Amino acid sequence: VSRAAEFRQEADIVIAFNPHGDAKLMEILAACTGAKIPILLDLDNDFVHMPETHPAYPQYGLGLAENLRAYTAALLLASQITVASQIHAEQLATEGYRVRYLPDGWVRHNSLWEKIMRRRHTINLGWMGSPGQVEEVALIRRMVLRVLREFPHAQLVIGGDAQVYQLFDRLPESRRMFLPPVQAEEYPY
Repeated sequence: VSRAAEFRQEADIVIAFNPHGDAKLMEILAACTGAKIPILLDLDNDFVHMPETHPAYPQYGLGLAENLRAYTAALLLASQITVASQIHAEQLATEGYRVRYLPDGWVRHNSLWEKIMRRRHTINLGWMGSPGQVEEVALIRRMVLRVLREFPHAQLVIGGDAQVYQLFDRLPESRRMFLPPVQAEEYPY
């Protein structure tokens, strides 16, 4: 029995999450394509704009030729692509890909989401994202600044993208905080 026939018996659809970082997963996607099994490609980052300083760059960064080839292949093999950024969706759509915007959500299997946090003297208004989403945050920048002006005990916390943090550089340091990119296990912090 060929691998393609094996997949046809096992799956009606395949959902692949950032597959270009895993050569074996890319082989599976190729076999699924041969078996005419639709592939839903879920990308949690705009890998085209991922900086070399990002902790996941060695595995997913497109500055590495092997990663770029795998990423391009994944886009071409996908029946549908989902991304967590409206602007990223628009970019891929203009390149001719079938793409949908699907915002990120909470992952309940990480028990740190349930951890009781110590009391703070501020209300933290936060955004956590990845490189390539600065345009989207720029659209709401004025509204965020207005909320922060109206509530002096509110603090802005930006995680993951230094360019987004720079959008709010007029705020005093005491009213804003930057958290560098981290692995997914550390998101609850």
